[in-house]
Amino acid sequence: MVTEKRQCQYRIRGSDADNAKSCGAYARTNDKFCFFHSPSSKQERENARRAGGVSRSQKMTAAVTLPAEIPARPLRNPTDVSELLSDVVGLVLRRQLDLRTANTVGYLSATILRALEQGPAEARLAKVEAMLGITCHVQKEITPHAIVNLSRPH
Repeated sequence: MVTEKRQCQYRIRGSDADNAKSCGAYARTNDKFCFFHSPSSKQERENARRAGGVSRSQKMTAAVTLPAEIPARPLRNPTDVSELLSDVVGLVLRRQLDLRTANTVGYLSATILRALEQGPAEARLAKVEAMLGITCHVQKEITPHAIVNLSRPH
């Protein structure tokens, strides 16, 4: 038994009501409308939309980790950051790391590099202030805790 495929009878109104077009999808079995336009499938559409949103948000919030071939190591200087970025670029080019994770690593690497650049500048400024006898009311100190360590989960 061959069932005939029928076009959805929902009419898309244009500027000219006489030239209204069909939506172009096939009608559902025992219905004159497609899934998207059938009044009887309203609850199904809402459930599908909700399930799609939940699935998407779960993918977005899933824990993202770097593959095992990227060793967990502290990033204490620009060379360490450069090596990490080199590894990440290689993984992206081999399609072993998603772009979202790679972008996050790139953004955080740029932040780390700025912090690493600021540390020596702060130390030089403190020396100059000490030589000039200027005391600062706010104590600025770069501690070892400010250095990012990827091996320690937070």
